[in-house]
Amino acid sequence: MIAIPATDSPLGAQRSPRTGTTLNGRMVPEVKSEPSIILFDGVCNFCEGVVRFVAPRDADGCFRFAPLQSDVGRVLLERHGLPVDDHDTFVLIDGSSCLTRSDAALAVVARLEPPWSWLRWLRIVPRRLRNAIYGLVARNRYRWFGRRQSCLIPGPELRERFLDTPPAEVRAQARSLAR
Repeated sequence: MIAIPATDSPLGAQRSPRTGTTLNGRMVPEVKSEPSIILFDGVCNFCEGVVRFVAPRDADGCFRFAPLQSDVGRVLLERHGLPVDDHDTFVLIDGSSCLTRSDAALAVVARLEPPWSWLRWLRIVPRRLRNAIYGLVARNRYRWFGRRQSCLIPGPELRERFLDTPPAEVRAQARSLAR
């Protein structure tokens, strides 16, 4: 997504209080202030590779990461009504919405820099077929790509993008559910 200034510009960009940002009369998506969260299997080499692939291609810093097995991952899974012990899924949490499996993967690539963002057109493939292929990879990922003994410990280049603690609103909700 392109950030458009909220003031008038030589290109004709201006902020409309009801509809968002417009450019020459056309709506332009707003850049989100809150990053989306990608939950991944922290012991899977393939999943780690996906995180290492996404991070440098996410020029706008749209994504934060957390292993499914982490405390953050578990709280977020519970919050969205997903099983906390199912590590065979890829999860994208975007505000209050939550996508899994191929829907999550395609939503992530759609926000990467081109040419990767062009893969979003795979959404025309029926979800049932996409998720069948996703399931095949998920079931065989340890065999094909290997497995770690513990969750990924990010290096300094990724450290700031990993969530150590859940966002404040998630922590508050988790506390209220525990009572």
